[in-house]
Amino acid sequence: MAVGRYARDFARDIIAPGFLERDKTRVLDRAIMRQMGEMGYIAPELSERFGGQGLGCLMTGVIHEEIARADLSISYINLLASLNGQILAQHSRPEVIVDTLNPRWPTASRWGWRVWASGGAKM
Repeated sequence: MAVGRYARDFARDIIAPGFLERDKTRVLDRAIMRQMGEMGYIAPELSERFGGQGLGCLMTGVIHEEIARADLSISYINLLASLNGQILAQHSRPEVIVDTLNPRWPTASRWGWRVWASGGAKM
């Protein structure tokens, strides 16, 4: 369960310290989302074909729990990316999958593009 330990360390060292400020301002930190993508914590259960790591859903849940322990709001990034990614991967037409789950895009870019395009997320 090394992945869980790394996710716990990341959550403790990177996410938790800014929790109160993010909670007060109601703004999600785009740098944290980018780091989550770089670490592979966003939709890691998707197959490599779609830019994921092919980890099982259990490991994805472990990652989500560790992130949520530090900041529930931030954890929605990986939760919703996994849910939407699985729906698209399993049920979409091929042309939709190619446009949305493009493995050449970094995971954080793929799932955070709307947030970043707007300059930040207000909750």
